[in-house]
Amino acid sequence: MNNIFELVSNSREQVVLKVNAKDPLTVALNPYVESDYEYITVTKGPNHTMSVINSAGKRWSIEWGERGHTLIGASTERLKQEVLKYIGSLDISIEYQGQPVKQVTVFYHSYFKKWEISITPAFGPHIAHFSVKAHNLEEIQAEAEAIIPYPCKGWKPYTAPNGHQSIAMIF
Repeated sequence: MNNIFELVSNSREQVVLKVNAKDPLTVALNPYVESDYEYITVTKGPNHTMSVINSAGKRWSIEWGERGHTLIGASTERLKQEVLKYIGSLDISIEYQGQPVKQVTVFYHSYFKKWEISITPAFGPHIAHFSVKAHNLEEIQAEAEAIIPYPCKGWKPYTAPNGHQSIAMIF
């Protein structure tokens, strides 16, 4: 089965997806979408708004992040998770907005059981991007290189102030 989402735009502020779920079988196999969904947008940064735009141009939205969240039902939560999974599969981070960075490290987060890209921006709060597809060190390094817009000159071992071992990107 093809992806029901298709990337339309990935800007510094947001990701825009086209929804390809028009036939009854696709809707039946993906009950978290409606056949009149046209586009879904997700904003980037510490706070996120996911907006669904239907074929009539009507919009509804949910929010989550540092400033709180919208209470949602199971179907909307599933839609949100599928959208985030698809965006992650494209090596797009909705936390990182392309701002200048001081440091980027990668490591396996044993509590979440996922690979993490830890980004320390030149200004603003720390960003943790959890991969939805990396299974090893090489894959998470490639994902970090795709997310960060600066050329990577290589990687070196890094020990955080708390003693945690990781690998740091060299700019």
